[in-house]
Amino acid sequence: MNLEDGFLVEGYRFYSKDEAEKALRELAKIKVLDEKLDAENFDAVKALYLKAVSQQAFETQIGFDYLRNIQRYLISKKVLKPEENPLPVLYSKTMQEEEAVHIKEEYQAFEKELREETGKQIDKERELAKQAKATCRTFMILSGVLAVMVVIMFLISLTGKNENILNYKNVITNRYAEWEQELTEREAVIRQKETELEITP
Repeated sequence: MNLEDGFLVEGYRFYSKDEAEKALRELAKIKVLDEKLDAENFDAVKALYLKAVSQQAFETQIGFDYLRNIQRYLISKKVLKPEENPLPVLYSKTMQEEEAVHIKEEYQAFEKELREETGKQIDKERELAKQAKATCRTFMILSGVLAVMVVIMFLISLTGKNENILNYKNVITNRYAEWEQELTEREAVIRQKETELEITP
């Protein structure tokens, strides 16, 4: 096997090292079979051929060429009919190219689907972020409004005339002052009347 020339085995160039090594194993198997097989024993040769085809004993071009030679030999000796147990077609270069195109198409379809799915996910995340931002803005506005309302209510409570827990001291002090002033004024009026009437206490 010459790796420099692209995996050459017995005049065949293989595409990969694995295929070349498989061909070498098949070549060794063929040599053993040729040593043990009696070509004049047609029944044994036919049995070998049928068994090799049914069990798919060979997978490389070297093995298939060997089976093809046996097939021709058996047909020439009228032991095998041309349509009887035909050899399956090898995995050809055309088939490889077609499979490569098929794999490429599948990959492109998968890539497109993945891109679309990713795009949808990104759009969904953006929409969620947009909604979260809007919700946050609404919450901030509501918080601001509530804070202003609390301040206003606090100011009203402090400056209002109605009694509440915040301004009760001021309200009571003011009332007491009003009563004291009223009493002082009444006392002054009473004293003036007493003076006028010359009433002494």
